[in-house]
Amino acid sequence: NLSSIIRSISDPITIESEAGLDLFFESIQLDFGNTHADKWKNRRDSLIKLQRLIAGRNIQIHGTEVIIAHMQGLPLQTQIEDLRSQVTRQSCKVTVYLAYILKEKFEVLAGLWFPSMLKLAISGNRVLAQQGEKCILQVCALGGTGYPCLITLLCDGCVGKYHQNHIKCCVIAVTVALRVWSRKLLDDHSTII
Repeated sequence: NLSSIIRSISDPITIESEAGLDLFFESIQLDFGNTHADKWKNRRDSLIKLQRLIAGRNIQIHGTEVIIAHMQGLPLQTQIEDLRSQVTRQSCKVTVYLAYILKEKFEVLAGLWFPSMLKLAISGNRVLAQQGEKCILQVCALGGTGYPCLITLLCDGCVGKYHQNHIKCCVIAVTVALRVWSRKLLDDHSTII
């Protein structure tokens, strides 16, 4: 849950310079790009560093848009869909923590990463599937006023010809959205829901 994610962050990283921030993200990109089986610990450790960066004052220093742009440039989808449970677990922690920090500004990243979360939720590996389900529900619950880009995806996922876990996750996510997201957003999409 969110409180355990927050407690697990030790030693936040704060980078004052734009050049330093660029170098940090280049380093993360290199680790994420090395998908050899024996390099999974590097990917997990980079995800931990990424979470520490988010916990630092970097959003205040560099601005939300800069951090989101850097995050969009990372192949986090690949990390979410990794076959190593430690990598996917840490990917989900980063995703949930970002959703918590950014609230509705997380929408662009939610739209980018949500299909990968759904793929994780239908994994044949029960541990991975549970991580995906939990990540989806937490992201939806932390959505502030909501993520308009997900409404169609979630509603279509409730009724289409999909894996049963895909349908289950979408139904539960829509239920969470109906309870948490802004009434105006939901009313604007009432024909879909």
